[in-house]
Amino acid sequence: MSGGVQPLPSNPQLTIYQNTKCELAEYRIENWGSTKGGLRPSSGWTFGHFVFPALVFFVDRYLTPDQLWIRVAECVLVLWWITHSLIWQSITAIPGLGVQLETHYGLPHTPLSSPISLGCSRRFIPLASIMDIVMNEGLSGWGFRYYLAVIYKEGSNGEQVKVAVPFKDVQTFGVMLKEVYHGLRETLFDEYDDTSD
Repeated sequence: MSGGVQPLPSNPQLTIYQNTKCELAEYRIENWGSTKGGLRPSSGWTFGHFVFPALVFFVDRYLTPDQLWIRVAECVLVLWWITHSLIWQSITAIPGLGVQLETHYGLPHTPLSSPISLGCSRRFIPLASIMDIVMNEGLSGWGFRYYLAVIYKEGSNGEQVKVAVPFKDVQTFGVMLKEVYHGLRETLFDEYDDTSD
């Protein structure tokens, strides 16, 4: 895929990667956190990331040498906790085949480095199963948020209707999802948006 394009200057966490040879389009939204000055790449580091290792160090001072398994368990737990930060979520439109939803986990963004993906979960939804792709708004706590949904049939006879929500764990905005929505419909269903708002 070619280098990413950020179509919305006000929302740089959305990046679109396109492969012109086979017309693939990946819509990636990075996990950015909100700050007083606006949005910035989420460091993934929380207060707990510093308190937990301090507690481990404190407990280790009172362990005897025959309790090595406790130290190993502590190290594994700390490593898993640090490396299991959400980096980004994406949806890839594959013309004639369907969509693939991905969630990447890994080392969070630091001032000295970009985030590093160490693992991901993927789900593929075939085009023949997709009933519709919609953009909607729903309640979330005391507010509302926009979300994108892929409605699809599952089962041997397509008797179950299910909904997959891409970008459910990252902060999104309506203008970002509108860009993704029109891009998915254009790639998968050859629908073009003629209106310019």
